[in-house]
Amino acid sequence: MKRNITLLGLTMLALSVANAASRYKIVLTAPVTVGATHLEAGEYKVEMKGETAVFTRGKTVIGIPAAMETASSKFADNAVASSGATLKEIQLGGTNTKIVMKPAASMSAVTATGQ
Repeated sequence: MKRNITLLGLTMLALSVANAASRYKIVLTAPVTVGATHLEAGEYKVEMKGETAVFTRGKTVIGIPAAMETASSKFADNAVASSGATLKEIQLGGTNTKIVMKPAASMSAVTATGQ
């Protein structure tokens, strides 16, 4: 019985670590746009769901078409790459993975606000 409880605890810990690894915290120091979508400056949690980058800030959830890509080397920290006020990609610290925003022509953002 004690072994089963320990095994269950380790399984739950592994699942929570795996889930936490797929969400990343970013800070936008200035407002940015992605296609027709405007993101205010502030702290967001970002995760990929299929081909959508899901930005969460408080009760506001914004989905933006994006793709995961692999860079040639690891990024030291989470970072945002933009061109002027247009968000281009999010570099995921500790990995060689980046989330690249899809061009405006292929975009239709989904926004939901919790109550």
